[in-house]
Amino acid sequence: MCGMQQYLGIGLVVAGVAAVVLALSWGYVKWAGRHAPALSHPKVASGVGGALVLFFIGQIAWLLRALWDISFALGSLARIAVAVPSKLPEALMVVMPSAVALVLGAVLLWDLGRRRTSFVLGEAIVLLWLMGPVAALCQGWYFHLHLAAFSVVQLFGWAILWTLYFAFSPRCALTYGTRRGERIVRTGKLFG
Repeated sequence: MCGMQQYLGIGLVVAGVAAVVLALSWGYVKWAGRHAPALSHPKVASGVGGALVLFFIGQIAWLLRALWDISFALGSLARIAVAVPSKLPEALMVVMPSAVALVLGAVLLWDLGRRRTSFVLGEAIVLLWLMGPVAALCQGWYFHLHLAAFSVVQLFGWAILWTLYFAFSPRCALTYGTRRGERIVRTGKLFG
């Protein structure tokens, strides 16, 4: 019976976290949707919707996890600063990339939700790579550690997937007003 209660508790925590992520994502999508797309075409979807919503859900979940992690790391950092001041640089190296990635993640969500310029997509791609693979590789390099295979697939897979989406999605091209979006409006052709 104890095992069943443990699984029930884990299930409730997962359900609670999912509810928080979905509620925040819903609010974010509503807020971002208030800002009109830069361009539109009667036959091509534009604005906040489709796979872009999945990206926002994933980024909000990542941001909340990073916030959770950093809160514990800052508590440990304070204890290390008092107990073993000589280890503070190593402790800072654990916390700083996560803190920077947290700020970059917030900037990414703010800009994608509010601004409707082609610059935002390029910025989003750069920030996505900086806060994911680059931050993890910097920490690994500093501590002479290798990323686990799953982490490599997860970090690089996420960055590659959304880089391709931002670069080739007609919705993104119209929403953020890229040159490709202008061509879609002018010709009605998605590709070519």
